Amino acid sequence: MYSFLSICIFALLFQVQGSWARDARPGEFPYQADVVQTLRNGEYLYLCAGAILNQRFIITVAFLVELYPQSSLRVLAGSNDLNSPSNIYYKVDSIRSYYQNSYNFTIISRNNIALVRIKTRFTFNAKIQPITISKQDIVDGETLTISARRNPYDPNYVSRLQVLLGNGVQDNDDCGALAKRDVDDVKELFCLRQNRKDIGNDNLPPFSYQGGPIVGANKQLKGILLVSLNSIPDGKVVGIGLRAYLYRQFIYETIN
Repeated sequence: MYSFLSICIFALLFQVQGSWARDARPGEFPYQADVVQTLRNGEYLYLCAGAILNQRFIITVAFLVELYPQSSLRVLAGSNDLNSPSNIYYKVDSIRSYYQNSYNFTIISRNNIALVRIKTRFTFNAKIQPITISKQDIVDGETLTISARRNPYDPNYVSRLQVLLGNGVQDNDDCGALAKRDVDDVKELFCLRQNRKDIGNDNLPPFSYQGGPIVGANKQLKGILLVSLNSIPDGKVVGIGLRAYLYRQFIYETIN
């Protein structure tokens, strides 16, 4: 059973763009991971999604995992439902974040990336598998798949893993009003435009789907979702992601 704590200060920062979504099928996204915090009553606080890189490491957003004591963090893998009694949680051994003090480290940050190492190795099977970091940049207009979870502020909240779609935008100058505000001249970030299956629900609270792996048609990791938005004047940009290929050297030097 999950218990959730509010993160009220963040709720003032962003609005979330609701997207068409369906429940993931069992084993459909074996690279999926989730970071939770253990609470004093033995329950868990869901923090964010991530992706499995090998038997020891996952990749996720740094901003959230650094908010809480490392000893309280756990990683969940191989489960589509946060409430499943058969879930196995892995203790965190270490966290290595990639950012420099000269940057303003916020949720929309050019280096909002963390590699989380678990103490006990994942046992790979049909439901737990690693994903490869793409060597290629976002292709303009390509359909990207995001697998992640809604947060408890969401009126449509469910505990199950969900799937949503977005169209990648390669050039940040094509991100409309968003380019002038958040991603202009920041090559590490990219925006996602509304997919044709997006229903445009703008009533979702902040931080659903955060940290979700963004995957291309070749099943390689193109990025991780930092935040979704609905407050963009042109109404077309629905999210901001972090380009994974720019961090390949840092990632593979760390996990190997």
